[in-house]
This record gives sequence, structure tokens and C-alpha cells, in this order.
Amino acid sequence: MPFDPALRSPAGAQDAADARPCRLSEFEIRPIRPSDAALIVAAMCYTSPETYYRRFHMAKRQFTSAELKYLTEVDGQMHVALVAVQRGEQPLLAAVARYAALPSNPLEAELAICVHDPFRRRGLGATMLRRLHDEASLRGVRRLRAIVQYDNLAMRELLYRVLQGTRVDSRDSGEVQYVSPVAPAAAPAMRAA
Repeated sequence: MPFDPALRSPAGAQDAADARPCRLSEFEIRPIRPSDAALIVAAMCYTSPETYYRRFHMAKRQFTSAELKYLTEVDGQMHVALVAVQRGEQPLLAAVARYAALPSNPLEAELAICVHDPFRRRGLGATMLRRLHDEASLRGVRRLRAIVQYDNLAMRELLYRVLQGTRVDSRDSGEVQYVSPVAPAAAPAMRAA
């Protein structure tokens, strides 16, 4: 399904959406499910080619069934994905944040995040990145790695702002690799006897 600029913003509220902060009560933030494949496909109507290029580092006009399976059927340990779905009669996919642990080093995982166009500049990306960090911490991941296009200033700024200790690991052909430490999850407090 091709991008339709008229569908970029629900009810044509793009300017208002850009100006107002994210109210988390508007969204259900939860682990991704296989049934979310339909939301991913529907999001192509209101997400620009540039947004997909930033996320996938290539033009994306559709998803294959194999890609949808990979994106939605995660194990919840080595591959974790969270979605933010706008509540309402016709739910819309607002954002996806995920990490996939490296098979050669399960202490390190590559992260990716996509905030769909109508929901950008409202703080949702920061919220999703914080929650993804917390999920990684709970599962023993110690480093999150992000591969970001050099000119993707918004993502670069988001990493530095949200993930303390983010640093450049390498630069290569228009991309920058960032590494962010993940603090171990705090042990639950012992109850007084």
C-alpha cells in the first residue's frame, strides 16, 4: 500500500500533533504480537518514505510476509519489540521500538525505533526508547547499539538525550554506530519480616 500524504495525520491534525506533548493515556504501549502485522501494513498509508528510509536504511514500499513474521514474531528475550498503539475505534500504530541481541554476544543488542509521522515531535520516541532500555536491562543486555544515518540528527539527539553514556563507536559510509551502556536491573527490595 503506497504512502498517501492525505493520510499522514488522523483527522488532518498534523500541526496540532507536532505542537502538543505526548499523553501516554492516548496510547497502549505493550509487547508486539503477531496480529500487529495488520497495523504495520496499515501504517504505510500515513508514514512517509523518508521515515521508512531512516528506519530500514533503504526504500520500503511494502513488507513481505517473511519481514512481517520477523517484525512481529519475537521471542521476548533475545528479540524484544514494543509497540505504541493509539487508542480508539480504529487503532493506529504510533511507534515501534525493538532490540535484537547479537547471536555472537547476547550481552549486546542492536536497537531500532520508528515513530510514525503523525505522532512525531511529541515525546513518544523518548518514552519508547526508555521502555526499551528498561526491557534490555531486565533481560541482561549490557550494551545497546544503534546504527544511524549520519544526517539523521533527530535520532542522534534522541540517543544522547535519553540513553546516558551514549558514545560513537564507529563511522562508516554515511552511518554512525552508537553504543549505550545498559545498567543492570535493580534487584527487588527485600520485604521486612
